[in-house]
Amino acid sequence: MKEIGIVVQKSGNRATIKFYENPHCSGCKAGCSAKGKERLIDVDDELGVKVGDTVEVEMEERYLLQGAFLSYMVPLISFFVGYLFGSVINNLFNLKGESLPIALSFTFLFLSYLIIKFLFDKGLLKSSKFEPKLLRKYEV
Repeated sequence: MKEIGIVVQKSGNRATIKFYENPHCSGCKAGCSAKGKERLIDVDDELGVKVGDTVEVEMEERYLLQGAFLSYMVPLISFFVGYLFGSVINNLFNLKGESLPIALSFTFLFLSYLIIKFLFDKGLLKSSKFEPKLLRKYEV
């Protein structure tokens, strides 16, 4: 996925790029939180850009999809696994009601977010492949 943005801040070898709504979003009905708003990202400055430069940034779609899977699907799967685990415990101990499966589903959901955050904070999931890269600087 490629997008064009403007450098709004420079700090050492990092640049902050501001993007506006992508033209491809105009017909979208998904209700994205970024629709009509600006988005900011930090990238490694390999091109020697300055504040005000117009640049093209790319993030490979497969890594974008991997990040989305990790952020959304893993917690969702954890939620259902927690519910199934609670249901099994209910059946083993002949408990009635859905309180335990529901409580465990939310516990597993919460724990999945904590584990993902911990792995990112410790650098185990941090990888340059998940970061957008500057492709080129446009001369205006």
